[in-house]
Amino acid sequence: MKANESKRFLKKLEALYPILTKKELKLSIYFRMNLSSKEILALEGTTTTTVRVYKTRTKNKVGLSRQDDLATFLNSI
Repeated sequence: MKANESKRFLKKLEALYPILTKKELKLSIYFRMNLSSKEILALEGTTTTTVRVYKTRTKNKVGLSRQDDLATFLNSI
């Protein structure tokens, strides 16, 4: 994903869901790219559990159910 595309995506996501934290917004770029928890932890230096928690919180805040795919949703923005 190109830098300009990421910036546009983040601005749009933040405008649509101002409840998202800065960390949730940042990780949403990775979620949108459908990276695994292990890939994200390698980039962010966190744990897979932390990544899963952020993914769940993000899904809840944007109104998705457990069965909904976050990457598909984020790519529709």
